[in-house]
Parts: sequence; C-alpha cells; structure tokens
Amino acid sequence: ERAINEADVVLFIVDATVGALDADEAVVKVLRKAGVPVILVANKVDDARTEADAAALWSMGLGEPYPVSALHGRGSGDLLDAVVERLPAEGQGRPRGGGPRRVALLGRPNVGKSSLLNKLAGESRVVVDPVAGTTVDPVDELIVLGDREWWFVDTAGIRRRVREASGHEYYASLRTRAALEKAEVALVLIDASEPISEQDLRLLSMVIDAGRALVIAYNKWDLVDEERQRYLEREIEARSKVVSAMSYPMVVMVLALMTVAILAGYVLPKFKPLFEELGADLPLATRMLLGVATLFSTLVYIPIAVSVIVGSFLYWLFKRPSGKPYKDRVLLRIPVVKGIIEYSVLERFCRILGAMVKAGVPLPEALRTTVDALDNTVYAKRLAVAQEVMLEGGGFAKPLNASGLFPGAARQMFKVGEETGTLDQQLEVASVYFDRELGGRIQKFTAMFEPLMIIFVGAIVGFVAMALVSAMYGVLGTTK
Repeated sequence: ERAINEADVVLFIVDATVGALDADEAVVKVLRKAGVPVILVANKVDDARTEADAAALWSMGLGEPYPVSALHGRGSGDLLDAVVERLPAEGQGRPRGGGPRRVALLGRPNVGKSSLLNKLAGESRVVVDPVAGTTVDPVDELIVLGDREWWFVDTAGIRRRVREASGHEYYASLRTRAALEKAEVALVLIDASEPISEQDLRLLSMVIDAGRALVIAYNKWDLVDEERQRYLEREIEARSKVVSAMSYPMVVMVLALMTVAILAGYVLPKFKPLFEELGADLPLATRMLLGVATLFSTLVYIPIAVSVIVGSFLYWLFKRPSGKPYKDRVLLRIPVVKGIIEYSVLERFCRILGAMVKAGVPLPEALRTTVDALDNTVYAKRLAVAQEVMLEGGGFAKPLNASGLFPGAARQMFKVGEETGTLDQQLEVASVYFDRELGGRIQKFTAMFEPLMIIFVGAIVGFVAMALVSAMYGVLGTTK
C-alpha cells in the first residue's frame, strides 16, 4: 500500500490465461481506495487467439486491459504509450539526483539485510521471510537517522560468482553490482553464527575493487555462544590495538612532513624577495631555509618524483603479498615496535590454538591452522619449524620452548598444560597474559612517541620562526 500511495501510475498485471482470482479482486479494492491512475495489464497473451482471454478482464472494473506478452514483448509499445499518457507533468516522488548519501546493504542470502533495513527505518519497509532469496531486486529506501537523510539500498543476496549463477540469480547479481557502483558506502553483513565463507570474502573483495567505503557488520550476534562471542571480541580488540599503535606515528609523521613542505614551498618564498631587495646580511639559519625554499620552487618535480617513488614502495611493502616478508623484517628491527608485534603474534597464537584445542580439534591440525593464521611471516616460519618437530613426536612444550619466542612464564604454562592435560586452559591463561603485556607496550609506546613528535614538530616550526625573526631584526638593523 505504501508503494501504491507513492507511485504516479500503477501497472496491475494479471495472468490472462487464468483470469481474475480472489487475490486480484482484493488488490483492486486497495487500488480504488488509493485514487492513483491504474493501468490493467493482461499478461501471457502470446498470440491473437488468447486476446479473448484478456477481454474477459473488463469485468474487474479497471478499464481497458492491455494485452501483452512479457516473454516475447508483444503489445509492449501500446502499453508504454498508455503509461506515458497517464504520467503527470510533475511526479510526487523525491528526485534522486544528488541529495542524501547512498548506502548499499550487501551479504549472502538470509543474512538479515532486509531485517536491518526495517530496523533502521523503524517500520516494515521491505519483505522479510525465513526463506533465503526473498529480495531479488534492489530496493531503495529513504531513512532519517538523527537529523540526516540517507538512501539505504537493500540488495539481493549473492550465493555464488556472477559467471557461475544462472536464471534470476544471474540478473540479481548484476543488479546488486550496479547498486554497489551507485552507492558511496557498502555495509557488508556477515552471519556471526557461521564461519566466514568464501562468498563473504568475495563480497568484501568486490567492495574494495569498486573503491567504496566499507563497513563490516556481524549480524545474528545473539545466536553466537558466549565463548565464541568472547573470542571474537578479543580478536577485534587485539587487532584494533595494534592498528591504532601502528597508524598513530604514521599520521603524526605525515603531518610533520606536510608542515615542513608548506613552510618551505609556500611561506618562505614570500619572504625571499624582501630580503634580497634590502640586501641585508642574513643569519645562517635563514640562508639554509631560503636554500630549501629555492630548491622546492625551482626543482618542484624532484619532491613529487620522490613522493611517487616512496608511495609506490610503501604500497608494495604494505599491500602486496611479495612485500610482506620484507615489511615484517623491517618492523621487527625497530626496538619499540618489535615488542608490540611480538606480543600481538604470541597472544593470537595462544588464543587461536587454545580455542581450537578446547573445541576438540586434533592438535596437529590445530597447530597447522594456527600457524597459517599468524600475520607475521617471520614468527610464522619459526613456529612452523617447531610445528614440524611436534609432528615428528617431539611433544608440544619442548619445541615451542626451543623456538625462543616465548618468555619463561609461558614456557612453564605449556609444560604444565601438556603434563596435566589442561593445555587449552593454560593457553587461555597465556593469551590473557600476552594481551595485558600488549596493552602495556602500546601505552608505553604512545606515551614515549607522542612527546617526541610534539618536540620534533615544535622544533621545526620554532627553527623556522627563529630564522625569520632573526632575519627581520637584521634587516631592521641595516635600515637604521
């Protein structure tokens, strides 16, 4: 009914070969109350012999039925003419050009996209059904959150790759991709009660390839058992700690370099003609700054080329799989960063292995999976060596202790867990220990790095200010 009230013209399609059913008559009553122009379409009129079936629909009281064949396109031209004739000069719908931001809801079938849309809207806007695949076409809905309007697009769930889909799934996949291209933000829903599937990863890659902002939401959290909830929360928390610790110095360093570039490339050249015109003897600091400014202004392509080269190198180092081993080795050579990475890897190792052992996964398989899940290639290789020794019958605690990666307290926990059959509990305790140590290392790193960066940036700005002020005093002395 809401769709009827917002429409300018309604096409009411009836199967001409079956005729008007009770359900069709119920819809007719709704259409009459709405007062919206209605065009009665008699579908499945594939030839002249079935046009008599369409004529029987006059009894519905909606005017002339237009016989068409949706399969073959028969009668579509006359129907389009009738639609154009009844369209008003100005529609009652909101224009879609510009306006609110567009957010596309993506995910596997039955992951809860339509339910989330209805929850955000505060009312039932789209159909929700336990049967997967209820949504076939993207549905745009204008939703007010706070004082701001947003276009949310409920898309069809994608089961498989586009080239592997067939029938309506193929076209639904194409329409979902088109909706993603029109959106600015993609909200990918993942079923938290099930393991992440290949299709989930494919959807995430599709969003990244499209260059859209990405938000990942874990739906059906209430179906996850408390143990797994705690595991996932710790996983997210541990990753956010490391990411924030690594990104903070990079942001501050970039801001410092931008400050230097602005001073050297824009501020200082403004003072250079003044100093040259007055002919004053400039201090060494001022001459150094003016030399840097001259270099920036005359050889501007050099900083640009250096920026491109450095940017390409960093992209290869941090984004490409071939650069990851080099990145891991470089970061481990930085004393403070090494401690953060070390405890992050060890916490992840103990947490994942403990959870798998507790779930009943055989130890060799759990070890193999845990080592593959580690983010650092250097530690993964060293633990892989210990894993090979374990598989050859070397026990659990001894090869890990021989790797030299774990502190004494953790080595003792592994030994006790292996001897008493409480390995999963000891791994959990070790994981909590490493997590606390990781938090302490990050706090220490932030507390040390922040004042250093403030001093560094302040020194640059102070040096520039001192050079300019001393030069101004020299000019004033010469003028007197």
